[in-house]
Amino acid sequence: MEVLSSHYYETPWKDEKVDIPHDTNGSICHSSTQHGSVFQLRGNMPVEIGAVAWIAPYHPCIHVFVPWYSGMNGAPEDHSRYDSYEKAISDHFTDTENFRTNFPDKAYWKYVDMAEEIKKDYPNNIQKIRPQKEQYQKEMMDQQTAFEAEMIRLYQKDKDQCRSALTDYTFRRLSAWHKLCEVN
Repeated sequence: MEVLSSHYYETPWKDEKVDIPHDTNGSICHSSTQHGSVFQLRGNMPVEIGAVAWIAPYHPCIHVFVPWYSGMNGAPEDHSRYDSYEKAISDHFTDTENFRTNFPDKAYWKYVDMAEEIKKDYPNNIQKIRPQKEQYQKEMMDQQTAFEAEMIRLYQKDKDQCRSALTDYTFRRLSAWHKLCEVN
Protein backbone atom coordinates (compact mmCIF):
# COMPACT_ATOMS: atom_id res chain seq x y z
CA MET A 1 0.00 0.00 0.00
CA GLU A 2 2.86 2.31 0.80
CA VAL A 3 4.60 1.48 -2.47
CA LEU A 4 1.45 2.14 -4.53
CA SER A 5 1.08 5.50 -2.75
CA SER A 6 4.63 6.55 -3.61
CA HIS A 7 5.78 9.34 -5.87
CA TYR A 8 9.20 9.54 -4.27
CA TYR A 9 8.07 12.43 -2.09
CA GLU A 10 10.32 12.71 0.95
CA THR A 11 12.92 10.37 -0.61
CA PRO A 12 16.26 11.03 -2.29
CA TRP A 13 14.60 10.26 -5.67
CA LYS A 14 12.04 13.09 -5.57
CA ASP A 15 12.34 15.48 -8.48
CA GLU A 16 12.92 18.76 -6.64
CA LYS A 17 11.84 20.72 -9.73
CA VAL A 18 8.31 19.30 -9.62
CA ASP A 19 5.91 21.00 -7.19
CA ILE A 20 3.15 18.45 -7.74
CA PRO A 21 4.52 14.99 -6.99
CA HIS A 22 1.92 13.33 -9.23
CA ASP A 23 3.84 14.80 -12.16
CA THR A 24 7.14 13.18 -11.11
CA ASN A 25 8.36 10.94 -13.92
CA GLY A 26 8.44 7.30 -12.91
CA SER A 27 6.37 7.73 -9.76
CA ILE A 28 3.90 4.97 -8.97
CA CYS A 29 1.12 7.25 -7.73
CA HIS A 30 0.96 9.50 -10.78
CA SER A 31 -1.53 11.89 -12.32
CA SER A 32 -2.75 8.99 -14.48
CA THR A 33 -3.33 6.63 -11.51
CA GLN A 34 -7.00 5.62 -11.31
CA HIS A 35 -6.75 3.35 -8.25
CA GLY A 36 -4.42 1.15 -6.27
CA SER A 37 -5.10 -2.52 -5.51
CA VAL A 38 -3.40 -4.94 -3.15
CA PHE A 39 -4.59 -8.54 -3.10
CA GLN A 40 -4.52 -10.58 0.06
CA LEU A 41 -4.95 -14.26 -0.77
CA ARG A 42 -5.05 -16.75 2.10
CA GLY A 43 -5.63 -20.46 1.57
CA ASN A 44 -6.29 -21.17 5.24
CA MET A 45 -9.74 -19.54 5.07
CA PRO A 46 -12.85 -19.94 2.95
CA VAL A 47 -12.15 -18.09 -0.31
CA GLU A 48 -15.09 -15.73 0.37
CA ILE A 49 -13.21 -14.37 3.39
CA GLY A 50 -9.58 -15.19 2.59
CA ALA A 51 -9.42 -13.48 -0.81
CA VAL A 52 -9.53 -9.72 -0.34
CA ALA A 53 -8.84 -6.86 -2.76
CA TRP A 54 -7.78 -3.79 -0.80
CA ILE A 55 -8.70 -0.93 -3.13
CA ALA A 56 -7.79 2.75 -2.87
CA PRO A 57 -9.74 4.80 -5.37
CA TYR A 58 -8.08 7.34 -7.61
CA HIS A 59 -4.78 8.40 -5.98
CA PRO A 60 -3.70 5.92 -3.29
CA CYS A 61 -1.48 8.54 -1.63
CA ILE A 62 -4.67 10.39 -0.68
CA HIS A 63 -7.30 7.67 -0.21
CA VAL A 64 -7.40 4.66 2.08
CA PHE A 65 -7.34 1.06 0.91
CA VAL A 66 -10.73 -0.51 1.74
CA PRO A 67 -11.18 -4.30 1.81
CA TRP A 68 -13.44 -5.79 -0.87
CA TYR A 69 -14.04 -9.45 0.04
CA SER A 70 -14.56 -11.94 -2.77
CA GLY A 71 -17.60 -13.26 -0.89
CA MET A 72 -19.46 -9.95 -1.14
CA ASN A 73 -22.88 -9.96 -2.81
CA GLY A 74 -21.97 -7.01 -5.02
CA ALA A 75 -20.63 -3.48 -5.15
CA PRO A 76 -22.41 -0.40 -3.82
CA GLU A 77 -24.63 1.13 -6.48
CA ASP A 78 -22.59 4.33 -6.58
CA HIS A 79 -19.42 2.29 -7.17
CA SER A 80 -20.65 0.25 -10.09
CA ARG A 81 -21.89 1.04 -13.55
CA TYR A 82 -23.49 -2.25 -14.54
CA ASP A 83 -25.95 -4.66 -12.98
CA SER A 84 -24.27 -7.82 -14.23
CA TYR A 85 -20.87 -9.20 -15.06
CA GLU A 86 -21.98 -9.93 -18.63
CA LYS A 87 -23.10 -6.31 -19.16
CA ALA A 88 -19.84 -5.01 -17.69
CA ILE A 89 -17.77 -7.15 -20.08
CA SER A 90 -19.82 -6.29 -23.17
CA ASP A 91 -20.00 -2.52 -22.48
CA HIS A 92 -16.67 -1.94 -20.74
CA PHE A 93 -15.28 0.50 -23.30
CA THR A 94 -18.55 2.25 -24.15
CA ASP A 95 -19.84 5.54 -22.78
CA THR A 96 -16.30 6.64 -21.97
CA GLU A 97 -16.77 10.14 -23.37
CA ASN A 98 -18.49 12.64 -21.10
CA PHE A 99 -18.27 10.11 -18.30
CA ARG A 100 -18.82 12.66 -15.54
CA THR A 101 -21.81 14.12 -17.31
CA ASN A 102 -23.35 10.73 -18.05
CA PHE A 103 -22.66 9.27 -14.59
CA PRO A 104 -22.59 12.23 -12.18
CA ASP A 105 -23.73 10.30 -9.09
CA LYS A 106 -20.85 7.84 -8.99
CA ALA A 107 -18.70 7.84 -5.86
CA TYR A 108 -15.61 8.08 -8.03
CA TRP A 109 -16.17 11.81 -8.42
CA LYS A 110 -15.96 12.34 -4.65
CA TYR A 111 -12.53 10.71 -4.70
CA VAL A 112 -11.43 12.71 -7.74
CA ASP A 113 -12.67 16.02 -6.33
CA MET A 114 -10.96 15.47 -2.99
CA ALA A 115 -7.69 14.53 -4.68
CA GLU A 116 -7.79 17.48 -7.05
CA GLU A 117 -8.43 19.85 -4.15
CA ILE A 118 -5.51 18.41 -2.20
CA LYS A 119 -3.22 18.60 -5.23
CA LYS A 120 -3.72 22.39 -5.39
CA ASP A 121 -1.20 22.64 -2.52
CA TYR A 122 -0.11 19.04 -2.09
CA PRO A 123 2.76 19.48 0.40
CA ASN A 124 0.57 21.34 2.90
CA ASN A 125 -2.75 19.63 2.22
CA ILE A 126 -1.41 16.08 2.41
CA GLN A 127 0.01 16.89 5.84
CA LYS A 128 -3.49 17.92 6.95
CA ILE A 129 -5.23 14.73 5.84
CA ARG A 130 -2.43 12.21 6.39
CA PRO A 131 -3.16 11.69 10.12
CA GLN A 132 -6.84 10.82 9.58
CA LYS A 133 -6.02 8.67 6.54
CA GLU A 134 -3.36 6.75 8.48
CA GLN A 135 -5.63 6.39 11.53
CA TYR A 136 -8.53 5.09 9.45
CA GLN A 137 -6.26 2.66 7.56
CA LYS A 138 -4.74 1.42 10.81
CA GLU A 139 -8.19 0.95 12.31
CA MET A 140 -9.25 -1.28 9.41
CA MET A 141 -6.04 -3.32 9.58
CA ASP A 142 -6.24 -3.69 13.37
CA GLN A 143 -9.85 -4.90 13.21
CA GLN A 144 -9.35 -7.31 10.32
CA THR A 145 -8.36 -10.41 12.34
CA ALA A 146 -11.29 -10.16 14.77
CA PHE A 147 -13.77 -9.32 12.01
CA GLU A 148 -12.66 -12.24 9.86
CA ALA A 149 -12.77 -14.68 12.80
CA GLU A 150 -16.37 -13.61 13.31
CA MET A 151 -17.06 -14.06 9.58
CA ILE A 152 -15.57 -17.58 9.59
CA ARG A 153 -17.90 -18.55 12.45
CA LEU A 154 -20.85 -17.05 10.57
CA TYR A 155 -19.77 -18.75 7.32
CA GLN A 156 -19.86 -22.13 9.04
CA LYS A 157 -23.46 -21.48 10.15
CA ASP A 158 -24.92 -19.55 7.22
CA LYS A 159 -22.95 -18.74 4.06
CA ASP A 160 -25.58 -16.36 2.70
CA GLN A 161 -25.67 -14.37 5.92
CA CYS A 162 -21.86 -14.24 5.89
CA ARG A 163 -21.86 -12.85 2.33
CA SER A 164 -24.33 -10.17 3.38
CA ALA A 165 -22.20 -9.29 6.41
CA LEU A 166 -19.05 -9.00 4.25
CA THR A 167 -20.92 -6.75 1.83
CA ASP A 168 -22.28 -4.59 4.63
CA TYR A 169 -18.83 -4.25 6.21
CA THR A 170 -17.23 -2.94 3.01
CA PHE A 171 -20.17 -0.63 2.32
CA ARG A 172 -19.88 0.83 5.85
CA ARG A 173 -16.13 1.33 5.45
CA LEU A 174 -16.62 3.11 2.12
CA SER A 175 -19.40 5.25 3.55
CA ALA A 176 -17.28 6.29 6.53
CA TRP A 177 -14.40 7.26 4.23
CA HIS A 178 -16.84 9.27 2.07
CA LYS A 179 -17.92 11.19 5.16
CA LEU A 180 -14.32 11.91 6.09
CA CYS A 181 -13.70 13.08 2.51
CA GLU A 182 -16.64 15.48 2.67
CA VAL A 183 -15.31 17.08 5.83
CA ASN A 184 -12.14 18.20 4.10
